[in-house]
Amino acid sequence: MHIYTEDDIRERAYRLWIDAGSPDGRDVEFWFMAEQQLADEDKFNEPEMSGRAAQGDNRTSPLPH
Repeated sequence: MHIYTEDDIRERAYRLWIDAGSPDGRDVEFWFMAEQQLADEDKFNEPEMSGRAAQGDNRTSPLPH
């Protein structure tokens, strides 16, 4: 999982705003769109886990220690 900085979100929001024709008064909308896009991209780029690892079980041995 990537942690995005405020600058990452700002840059994405600015690009979205420019692409939309620079409309006035919609800064919050573009900020939220940028956050959502970055989160979606992060989910898409995460490697899939299966089995116990996907369920949060990180044990390497089936026997208790």
